[in-house]
Amino acid sequence: MKPKYFLLLFVNLLFMKCVVFHKYNPKPTEVIFTDNARSSKSILVNIKQKLFYNGDTRDLYPESEKKLRKKFARTLKESLLFSEVKTGLDVAEINLRIEIEDKVEMDNFSSLSYVTFYFFPAYTTDNITLTFQFKNNKTMLIREYKRQIVQKTFIHLFLIPVIPFYFLSSDPYELVTKSVLFEADRDGVFR
Repeated sequence: MKPKYFLLLFVNLLFMKCVVFHKYNPKPTEVIFTDNARSSKSILVNIKQKLFYNGDTRDLYPESEKKLRKKFARTLKESLLFSEVKTGLDVAEINLRIEIEDKVEMDNFSSLSYVTFYFFPAYTTDNITLTFQFKNNKTMLIREYKRQIVQKTFIHLFLIPVIPFYFLSSDPYELVTKSVLFEADRDGVFR
């Protein structure tokens, strides 16, 4: 490949950025957990994720689900609500199954964006439904919570002026999970 193409690719990757907006239903509450809310129960977290891309079902890589499981487990540990957080095939007093259904829709000009190295902007919408199912160790459903996130992403070559704001947004999964944990604790799920 010629050096000028490498330079063009490097400049494109340097300046190509995206902006992400989130809309929640219901709106999550900002939660700060304290150590006095700790339960003596352990929790097991399992993830099931489905991805629909412009109407077609897509398979996910096992690494993707593994990263998500670690992310949710970290949020559960940081909540200080449980004596122990487990993943995989362990046994715990509370089982949390999180089902994620992600419907990705891209605009009709996405292929034009790819061909022009995002000189023309691309726009995607993710309609994410999170279902949190809390079960006891006998797999009886204690409580279920559903949350929806609409994530709109704009990808464009010249979004440099808004880059400082890009890092201010928090992780939507973490925000929703903390809110659900707060609500579940308030509803007595962990007692």
